[in-house]
Amino acid sequence: MFRFGGRAQKHAQQKYAPPVPNKHDEAKALEHAAELPEGEWEAPTEEEALINRDENHPHDLDGYPVPISASNVKVGTALGDGFSLYFLQLKWLVALCLLMFACNVPWMVVCKFGEMYTPYNGTVDLYRKGDEPASWNLDDGTFAAIEPLYVNHSNYEADIAAKRFFLLEVPRLGTYRVDRSDLLYSIMASDMLASILFLVALALMGWKAKSLLKEVDDNCLEAADYSVYIKGLPEDINDVEEVHSFFELKFGKVVDVYLARNDGTLLQMYERLAKTKERVLEEQARYLKTRKNEKSVIRYQRRAAKIEHRLKELEARSVYRTVGAFITFSRNSSKIEAMNKVPSNWLAKLMQPSEDKFRGIHSYYMTRAPPPSNVLYENLEVRKSHRVIIGVVVNILLVTPLLIASFAALNELTRLKLEAEGVKSLVVPNQIVQPAVIVPVLPPPPALLPPPPLTASSVDDASGTTKPSITTTTAIATTTTTTTTTTTTTSLSTSTTTSASPALRRSQHHQRRRMSEADKSVAYKPLEDGVCNAFMASTCNAAVTDGNRGYFIDFTYGVLLTKDTGFNSVENSPYDVNDAVSEMRTCFNGLNGTTLGHRCLDLSNCYKCYCYGLRNFTTWKAFERFESATTAGLVVRDCGSFIAKSSESWEVYAGTVGIAVQNAILNQVLGMTAKLERHVSEGATATSHMLKLYTATLINTAFLSLLINANHLTPTDERDRGNASTVIQSSQVKWDVVC
Repeated sequence: MFRFGGRAQKHAQQKYAPPVPNKHDEAKALEHAAELPEGEWEAPTEEEALINRDENHPHDLDGYPVPISASNVKVGTALGDGFSLYFLQLKWLVALCLLMFACNVPWMVVCKFGEMYTPYNGTVDLYRKGDEPASWNLDDGTFAAIEPLYVNHSNYEADIAAKRFFLLEVPRLGTYRVDRSDLLYSIMASDMLASILFLVALALMGWKAKSLLKEVDDNCLEAADYSVYIKGLPEDINDVEEVHSFFELKFGKVVDVYLARNDGTLLQMYERLAKTKERVLEEQARYLKTRKNEKSVIRYQRRAAKIEHRLKELEARSVYRTVGAFITFSRNSSKIEAMNKVPSNWLAKLMQPSEDKFRGIHSYYMTRAPPPSNVLYENLEVRKSHRVIIGVVVNILLVTPLLIASFAALNELTRLKLEAEGVKSLVVPNQIVQPAVIVPVLPPPPALLPPPPLTASSVDDASGTTKPSITTTTAIATTTTTTTTTTTTTSLSTSTTTSASPALRRSQHHQRRRMSEADKSVAYKPLEDGVCNAFMASTCNAAVTDGNRGYFIDFTYGVLLTKDTGFNSVENSPYDVNDAVSEMRTCFNGLNGTTLGHRCLDLSNCYKCYCYGLRNFTTWKAFERFESATTAGLVVRDCGSFIAKSSESWEVYAGTVGIAVQNAILNQVLGMTAKLERHVSEGATATSHMLKLYTATLINTAFLSLLINANHLTPTDERDRGNASTVIQSSQVKWDVVC
């Protein structure tokens, strides 16, 4: 459109009545349709192709086709501002994504190397010394090994844990010791840096877009380069010649004047009529070819007739007032002179001299006119103040709840997908219960305990002699307000301290929360020829019944051979998770290759949550080192009720599809809310839509990432910092196992 009001005048003046085909035209159309098979495309001639290239292919100012590698300015000159802004945003978004990716590369590497091999998954043990063989440690090679607190390890292991990350020496910073909480805080800081880069890039993109639009405007000519938009003219003016003569006498020759009126409803009705008439023509053409769906043609014709009747009523009884005027000058110098002399805002309009006012009494102001094809004429009637109010109401009542719902839905879908893939829930609630002091009650000496029953596996096949079974003792955790002392026995060494720290309070809460989960699980039942004897089976079942899940390695979500990231040292119960692992490790390393060593290794199946770690048997079977210890049948029989095949479950696909569908719906709904704001141009509407999408992207990515890492941060173990006043202490129970 090269003149203002072209689209509006086209809707008001064009005769939309479709031509009624006569018999000759109908026969000709049917004859042409019969020449082409159904669905076959007729190739254009060479002459038609050349004409189409000259008319539709973009050319630069020199008349040559625009190359693919053209700059954004040349693309904008040939194709318009929208194309140039599109390619500009692509380039900036690529650079922005690379920078945000670079901010998180170190921590992605840390997490990747967190999948290091233990004897279970094929890498090295972080705690081994020198050339000694890798020890049996489930959590050393996982991301759980960099949890901020490591209070339940021995002094040696705690010291090593504070100094080493994945076989890398971490130097001291003066007197400050770098620990695992510093690593997690650094991850959070990198996420914050990426978020800041995102916000800064948005501001720079806005500045660069304005600069690009100015360059494109300087390199191309259109009606807007010679036109201005006038606000403040009298509402009752209807004479175009009066406006034409006034501005022509003051600034130079005027070639066109278009009066914008408050006829937005009328223009929308004309647009609906145009679309309906086009559909009528399509249905008529389809009917002429197939002789079917005549009712569809009649239905659309009736709909068009109703719209025409409504338009006649609106035109007859309505009087439309003038809200502005588009003035197009013959020379660009006339436009520049007008822009320099006429006020450009309502405040300067108040100071306008009377000799410059329209009719001597009406003050007005002038702004640059947007391109004619970019103007939404039906929205010109909305005042700027009303448009601001509409925008605020739309953003508060529609956009904000929509973004909150989108964030919540994305978080839930992501959690569902990750849980189905075997990953712990992202956001872990931190609820606090009443403070308590944990005091372990020590069991009687081993001599007073009844001997464990013997099984067939406790008899050495070669010598026929009976070897002792695994001797384990249990402790019952009770809550009291007294202080405990350190007690040492031949088979039990304890180091207990008391503290009413939030860590222990949260641990009790998570123990009670997991009791309900444990009650729903299938308890381990000893089998006649199984891998557990009756004593170990009763120990496992008793611990599960009491809700003392801390005694086990928590694989609630089926993460393969890793300690549950949510069950960190803050939540440790009096029963030490790491000592349970150490118990199995000692048994395996001490008697590796012997029948009794295999039996001790088989006893690891008594640890209920160890079975949770086996996603499926095929995954476990890949580690051939242990196939000789426990056959496939034993694993399926003893751990079958705990094997989770969640990685193949429908939740994974449902979560992935749900996220894609949610983003598509969010895009469409935000586009509709942008139209409700009644912007004066399509460019302003698209800008509003884009800003809403960027805001949604920020909330659903950067903020979600910050929330995830923030919820994984826990209080720092101050013992390594030397601050005795804020020591976080918990009970440590060491179990010596003799195989």
